[in-house]
Amino acid sequence: MAGEVVAQLLLFLLITGMAASCEPKLLVLQLRKGWGVLAGVCCHFLFMPFLGFLCSRGEPPVTAVTLLIVTTSPSGGFSGLWCSLCNADLALSVAVTTASTLVSCGMLPLNLYLYVGRLSGRSVAIDWAQVTISVVVVVSAVATGLSCAVVWPSWRAVANKAGSAAGVALMVFSAFASTTSHDPIWTKPFTWFLACSLPCLAGLCLSFTLSRLLRLPPPEATTVAIECVYQNTAMALSIALSAFPQSDAGMAASVTLVYGLAEICFIACFALCAWQLGQTYAPRTDGFCTVLLGNYQPQDTPPDSTANTEAADHSSSGTLDQPESTRSSWLPAMSSRTFFQPMIDRFRHSLQVRQRIDPDTYGALSAPLATSRVEPSADASIPRASSIPERAPAENLSQS
Repeated sequence: MAGEVVAQLLLFLLITGMAASCEPKLLVLQLRKGWGVLAGVCCHFLFMPFLGFLCSRGEPPVTAVTLLIVTTSPSGGFSGLWCSLCNADLALSVAVTTASTLVSCGMLPLNLYLYVGRLSGRSVAIDWAQVTISVVVVVSAVATGLSCAVVWPSWRAVANKAGSAAGVALMVFSAFASTTSHDPIWTKPFTWFLACSLPCLAGLCLSFTLSRLLRLPPPEATTVAIECVYQNTAMALSIALSAFPQSDAGMAASVTLVYGLAEICFIACFALCAWQLGQTYAPRTDGFCTVLLGNYQPQDTPPDSTANTEAADHSSSGTLDQPESTRSSWLPAMSSRTFFQPMIDRFRHSLQVRQRIDPDTYGALSAPLATSRVEPSADASIPRASSIPERAPAENLSQS
């Protein structure tokens, strides 16, 4: 009981940190667009159960049913940690995790009824208490994280690191908790390991391909692939242990352990390849440690209050001294006046240069205005009194 409380607390801190480190407006934008969230939820609850059904054929009933339970479970909290580490779309990750956890209340029993009943002819008792706890933890963590992001926007980088630390602690805690099984997995045949790990690899490839066919941006496609294959193995283990007698508990725990190790290895390799192929927000020219510890998530507002001031100071020269990674996050929010200001300044400078080079023309134009003191014409081709050179009246007096 104490172990479950610690695990749920670390999961709450992990999801809170991931939600607090993303831009709330971008999360709302992902929910409004809907395509990324829809692709993630469909891949998670359509692709993965079908792949688990195909890979479990020919396996013992305990292995087959447990693998189906794993592949029909909702997304795990570690998916946000992986998206943060590889700099995929973190806002989409939080949205998909929340949506899949809510949708699992209906899709989890439906998939278990369709696939488990067809495969083994038996019904699986769902631990609704565990499902309810997962829904409450995820929803409350997302709400808390978004509230912190709105109230304390300057603490997003700290929240990202705190969430990552909680994720690493949860990973270590889960690894120690999974070693209590008395059924050694090293005695299993190679086909058993292949059946338990192949759905993860196939899900990564299929979900990423489908996301790119739907023309999702590369970081969003990377997020959909990670969200598709990372399952809530803790919930799956709880449901599997309630479905089998104590004698089969070791086998059920071994299936969830092998799938958990497989998703860690495959997602790590996939994230590394996505970064090197330019499918994430992080540039592939940066160092590995810099990308791993840095935050390249897009921001809707300037990173600090001096960004617009510095942009205004350098706008007259037509250049911005901010780095490209910083400018790309807030450049779409610039106003049209700031955007056209360099061109206006260059036009004014060219007029001043022409006045100095060709004073006779401007003197001839300004002479009638200086002697008669008439109001300046509304015609834009005639310069106003403010633009008359100061030496024009002196020349007129000397001539007279």
